[in-house]
Amino acid sequence: MSSTGKRMHSEAPGSLSRYTKRVKYVKIPPKPRHDAPSPFLQLPGELRNRIYDHAFTEEDGLHVIELGGKYRLCITKLLMPRFTQDVEANQLQYVNKQLRTETKGYGLKLNSICFTTQDASKPSPIYTCLRFLRTLAPHWLQSLSHIHIQREELVTQAVAKRHSDKYYDFDSQARLIAICERNPHLNIHWACPGWALTDSVCRFLMESASVVHAYRGGDVLTGFNFPRWFPHIDAPWEPGVSTLDRVPNFKVYPWNVCEPTEDLEERVRMVFDFCADHNSALQARRSEVEAQVWSWFIEGA
Repeated sequence: MSSTGKRMHSEAPGSLSRYTKRVKYVKIPPKPRHDAPSPFLQLPGELRNRIYDHAFTEEDGLHVIELGGKYRLCITKLLMPRFTQDVEANQLQYVNKQLRTETKGYGLKLNSICFTTQDASKPSPIYTCLRFLRTLAPHWLQSLSHIHIQREELVTQAVAKRHSDKYYDFDSQARLIAICERNPHLNIHWACPGWALTDSVCRFLMESASVVHAYRGGDVLTGFNFPRWFPHIDAPWEPGVSTLDRVPNFKVYPWNVCEPTEDLEERVRMVFDFCADHNSALQARRSEVEAQVWSWFIEGA
C-alpha cells in the first residue's frame, strides 16, 4: 500500500511534483548592463533614418526658444485646455553620444522653423532669427527651407514707424535678405506687424501699396487706379526700406496671416461687406480686389 501510495502520489493529476524539475531549470534573463548595446542602434542606419524622419516631423513646425544663451528647437505641448508649454522636440539627443551625433539638429531639415515673440520687451524676432542662423553650421543652413517670423501683438503702422528698431529692425532685415540671396533654397516668411487688415479695406490697400513698393518695387496704385478712389494718398511709406535689396525668397505678409484660416476668412468677408456699402468703386471691383488681398495672405509681397 505504501509503495502504491507513493506511485499514485507521484503520478496524480494536478500534482506539482511532476513539474518540479522543469521549473527548476527555467532560466531568468540577466539584467542588461548599463553599457549594453541598444537594440535600436543595432538596426541598419537607413532604417533608423526613416524612423527619425517620422519621429521628428512636426505638423506645426518647430519654435526656436532661447534659454540661457542657447537655442532650443521646441514644440508647443498642450498640458490642459488653454495652457501650453514649450517642450524641446528632440529628447533622443540626451540618451547617449551616438544618438546625439545622429539626431542633433535633425528636425531642421524636416520642419519649418518659427520665431515668435509674445513679450513686447523681448528683442525683435527678426534679430533673434539672425542670431540663430549665425550659430548654424553650413550644412545645417543648407538643410533649412522655410522660416516664419512674427510678433503676436498687432500694432498700428504709426507706432511701428516710431519704434522701427523693435518692430521692423531694418538692419537685421538687410542681413537676412543677404542670407537669402546667398541661399536661394531658403525662404523667409515675415508677418509684418504694421500691415494688417483690421476694419478698413481702403487703409489696408494703402498699407499694401507701401509694402509692395518697398519690397518688390511694384505699384499697385496704378494697377487698381487707387488715386481716383483715394485722392488723399501720399507717397508710399518706406522708412529706410528702399535701401534693402529685393530678393524673391524674403517674403512679407500681412500680420493677419498668423490667424486661424476660419477667422481670417470671416474677417475678410466682414470688412469687405462693410467697406463695399460705402464705396461704390470697391463694390464694382470687389472680386478683383478681394482676390489680390488673398494673394498677399497666401503668397506674400
